[in-house]
Amino acid sequence: SLVTIRIPAGVEDAAVRRFLLDEYRIEIGGGLGPVKGQIWRVGLMGYNSNRRNITLLLTALAAALSAQGHKASAGAALEAADAVYGAGR
Repeated sequence: SLVTIRIPAGVEDAAVRRFLLDEYRIEIGGGLGPVKGQIWRVGLMGYNSNRRNITLLLTALAAALSAQGHKASAGAALEAADAVYGAGR
């Protein structure tokens, strides 16, 4: 499974990917071809789709966006993830 995230206007693709790698050891892919610089490709399959890793990714992505001055909070995304994971209890 691959999650595609549209890059917000004014956010530098490579800077976010470098931040995630340097600060969190998370590697995501950039867009290819006509969507280069417009999307990120995030693989969340099997073990990587566990609650801990999803929470880490959402938190790290919010931090990376904030580091570029983009108003970002992981709050709503974390609540949505909790609702999905909580549904399986």
